[in-house]
Amino acid sequence: MNLNEEEHRTSSCSRHKGASYGKKRKQSQIAGVLQEYVEFRKKQTSAFIDELDGKTKLKDDCSIKNCLADLECIEELSDEKKAFATSIFKCELNREIFMNFKYPNVRLLWIRGEIAPKV
Repeated sequence: MNLNEEEHRTSSCSRHKGASYGKKRKQSQIAGVLQEYVEFRKKQTSAFIDELDGKTKLKDDCSIKNCLADLECIEELSDEKKAFATSIFKCELNREIFMNFKYPNVRLLWIRGEIAPKV
């Protein structure tokens, strides 16, 4: 084997090693990007689940059972008016409005307005 052939073999071997190293580096970069994406999706999923839990809690707070319990505590309403007011709670929006009033007096006024005959 002459010197030219030896140089050619050596340089082609080192080229293959370099290519192999380049592939490993690219695979490592891809793996890093994929890992970041997986972490991002985990956080996103976790946030979505937390949001769903919050909405579930809100629905539980505005349940018919809770609305009726609070309605029964309003002493200013007669039993007849309380019974009539229960029909208001068929609507989810009404339950949410009722439960989100901070002041009992405002709840009372709202209930009275809802059960009053509309002219």
